[in-house]
Amino acid sequence: MRGSIHMLTLSYYSKPLEESMALRDIRILVAIDFGTTFSGFAPGRQGNPKTPTAILYDKEYTNVICWGYSALEEEPDEELDDPEERPPIVDYLTQMRKLIKETLEKRWPTIKFPQQVDLVFTIPAEIMRECAYNAGLLTSIASNNIDFTTEHSFFVADCGGGTVDLTSRKLLPENKLSEITERIGDLCGSTFVDKEFYHGLVEK
Repeated sequence: MRGSIHMLTLSYYSKPLEESMALRDIRILVAIDFGTTFSGFAPGRQGNPKTPTAILYDKEYTNVICWGYSALEEEPDEELDDPEERPPIVDYLTQMRKLIKETLEKRWPTIKFPQQVDLVFTIPAEIMRECAYNAGLLTSIASNNIDFTTEHSFFVADCGGGTVDLTSRKLLPENKLSEITERIGDLCGSTFVDKEFYHGLVEK
């Protein structure tokens, strides 16, 4: 069965946050890279970490047939842009949500999804909040379990044997880097972790 394939685009809006940080019980951080060509998440699956940002509907444009690579394997009848009657971003995130839930529950069976999961989107657009909520990734439209960043900023953690050093950087034109936050470090590397673990075993 062939239908309509949709490559997803974004618009922007803003909405305030209302949920108290004190009520959060975050156990896992999931980063979602939602791109115009490929999308993925981490913790992710081994193999292909990303899949095409494409979704295939039936002829009535009411049911999702497949998404990702499978959607591109089918020959669509037509390609639609920004249909008003159905939000393709929500449908795509719904499929991703099912895969994220399946992946997390395999690794951490006791995790409460999505209550104990914090989401980080690489798209700095508040429309992703509404889409994430409608896709079942959030329990409330005002949830604090979602953050936005950009693909040009990143966090660096250098975890060595003796020290752990942290900093955040920003990618500038001509592949140059600037420092967003001052580097900090402490004596808490792997040798100290091993030492404390050994002490814990001895005490028990």
